Amino acid sequence: MATKKGLVRPRRKVGDQWVELDGRTANVRMAVPGDVRAIVAALPSDDPRRALFVRADGKPKVELVRTTRRRDQDDAERVGAAIKAEWKRAIAALRATGNPQDVAAVLARIEDWRERAIARAQGYDVDIAILDFTATMERAADRPPPAPGLDHGGPEWARLYFTERPQTSRDVTPPPETFRRVERLRTAETGGEAWRDVQGFEETLSQVVGAIDHRVRAAVRPAFAKAWREVLEAEEVERRLAARILAIMSDHATPAPVVPPAPGAYEVRHGDRTVGELLDAYLAAAKAARGEAAVKESKAIFRAIKEFLGEETPVRAVKRDDARRVREALQRVPTNAVKRFGTNVTLSEAIERADKDDLPRLTHNSVKNYMTNAAMVWNWAIDEREGWADLNPFKGLAGEAKDSVRRRGFRDAELVKLFDHLSQYKAQGLARFWVPALALNGCRLSELCQLRTTDVKMHGDIVYLDLSEFDADGRRDQSKSLKTLNSERFVPVHPLLVEAGFKDFVAKRRNDKSERLFPEIEPYKGDWSHYFSKWFGEMLDDVVSDDPAIVFHSFRHGLRQRGRTAGLSREILDAIGGWAKRSTGEKYGLDEIVDLHAHNARISFGALHL
Repeated sequence: MATKKGLVRPRRKVGDQWVELDGRTANVRMAVPGDVRAIVAALPSDDPRRALFVRADGKPKVELVRTTRRRDQDDAERVGAAIKAEWKRAIAALRATGNPQDVAAVLARIEDWRERAIARAQGYDVDIAILDFTATMERAADRPPPAPGLDHGGPEWARLYFTERPQTSRDVTPPPETFRRVERLRTAETGGEAWRDVQGFEETLSQVVGAIDHRVRAAVRPAFAKAWREVLEAEEVERRLAARILAIMSDHATPAPVVPPAPGAYEVRHGDRTVGELLDAYLAAAKAARGEAAVKESKAIFRAIKEFLGEETPVRAVKRDDARRVREALQRVPTNAVKRFGTNVTLSEAIERADKDDLPRLTHNSVKNYMTNAAMVWNWAIDEREGWADLNPFKGLAGEAKDSVRRRGFRDAELVKLFDHLSQYKAQGLARFWVPALALNGCRLSELCQLRTTDVKMHGDIVYLDLSEFDADGRRDQSKSLKTLNSERFVPVHPLLVEAGFKDFVAKRRNDKSERLFPEIEPYKGDWSHYFSKWFGEMLDDVVSDDPAIVFHSFRHGLRQRGRTAGLSREILDAIGGWAKRSTGEKYGLDEIVDLHAHNARISFGALHL
C-alpha cells in the first residue's frame, strides 16, 4: 500500500465510502448534506439529535468522522459500513421531520393556527345548539317566540361569553383599540417595518410558531399580520354578536336609534396613536436630542399622565375635560409618592393612602410643572407627528407659578449669625463663604456659581463682576447662562467684601491658574446651583433658622429692602440686581460703574463684618 502523511489509503472503496488506515485503526467519513445541516441548525439546543451533527462549538458538522477501531482493512470496511448505515438512518429521520425553520413549514403553522382560531371564534353556533335544549324546555308553551336572534340559546351563550371575558367591551361598535390593531395589521401585511407599530406583534408570532431564525421571521411577518388580522376580525364578529344579543334583550327587540356623534367627539380612524405610544416616542426623541439625563425627570411625570389618562387611550380622544381631570388628580398626589410607597403602588393607590393618613400633597408649582410638560408633549405631537393630535387639551391649564411662602430678606441678626458660621470657610478660600458674601450684592446663586476668574474686573479702584454669557473676546461661552437678557450687567462689589480680602482671594485663584472662581462647584445637568443650593438650605435650617421665608434668594430680597432704606431709586436697584428693562439697563455700562458703586456702597448691613 502506498502511504501519505501517515495515512494508509485503501486499495478499494465500498460504495462511496473511503476507508483510511493510520497503521493502528481505520476511520470512516461521510459528508453531511446541506439540507440536513439546515435542519440541525434549527433544532432546539436540548434536542438529543444534535449530538451527532453538531460540533463542540455549536456549529453544524460538514463531515461526520468516526474510528472503526480496526487495523485489518476488511474488518474496517465491515464496521464502517455499519456506521454509515446508522448515519443514513439518522439523516433520513431528520429529513422526514422537515426543517422547522423552512419558510413553507412556518407558513403552514401560521395557516393552521389561523384556521383553528377562526373556527373557534365562529363556533358559537355549536355553543348555542348545546344551550338550545335548555332554553326550549324552560320556555312556556303559551309564550310567543322571542325576537330574531334570541332563539337557539342565544341569550345563555351571550351571558356566558361575557362572564368568561369580564374585561371585554359590551359595545355593539368596534372598540377603538381593536380598530387600531386591525388597521395596523392591515398595513403590516405589505411588509417593511410597519409590524413595529403593532403592540405585542413579535410575542404573539413566537407563541404561534415558536423560536425561528430571524431571516425566516422577517419572511413570514407579512403573512402572520394578515392571519392575525383575520383572527381578530372573526373574534370581533363573535363579540359583537354577543353584545347585540344582550342589547336586543334589554331593548325588547327594538334596535336603538342611530344618534350622530356630538360635534368634536372622537371618531376612530386609521393611524390613531395611543397616549403610551406618544409619550414613548417623545421620550425617545428627547433622549436622542439631549441624552438620557435630560429626560430622566420626565419619566415620573409621564408615568402620572399614562395612569390618569390610560396608556391605551387614543391621543385624539383626550379632550379638555380629560386634561382637567388629570390636573385634579395631580393635586391630590402625595409628595414623594415613589419614595414613600415604591413603584409597585399606583398613584391612585397613593392618593387613597394620602387621604387616609393626611399626607402633604404636590405643591402648586409641581402640578404646574406636570401640566406644562403634558402641554409640551401634545405640542410636539401636533408639530412633529402628522395626524397624531389635532388639538392640545392641556394648553393654558398649567396656570401661573405661585410662591409657596412669602419670601423676605435676611435681618441684621440673621446675617451676623450666618457669617459667623461661614467664617470658618474664609481662610480656606471656599465657595461656602465667598458665594454668600457676593450674594450681598443681590446676585442670583446660579450667576455666582458659574463665575470665571476673568469675570472679576477692575475699573480704576472699583472691583466689579461682569455677568455675561460672552467671554473677553466676545464669543459666547456655552458653559454659562443667565436667566434673562436683563441679567447681563456690571455689578460693583460692595466695600464689605473688598475689606474682607476679596481681591486677594481672586488673585490667589489666578495664581493657581484656576479658570473657575469656585472650582469646587460642579454643575448637575447643566444647573450650576443645584448642589450648593441643597447644602445652603440645610445649613441655613441648622445654623440660622428653619423659617421657610428665608432662603438663598433672600439676599436679592434684602438688596431691594436695604436699598430702599438707603434711599436708592428703583432704577438704580434694577440696574444692580438685573431687574431693569433692557432700554434702561443699557444706560449703566462702564461709564456709569462709578455711579453704581457709590450707590451700592450706601447700602448698610448693620453690624455685619466679613
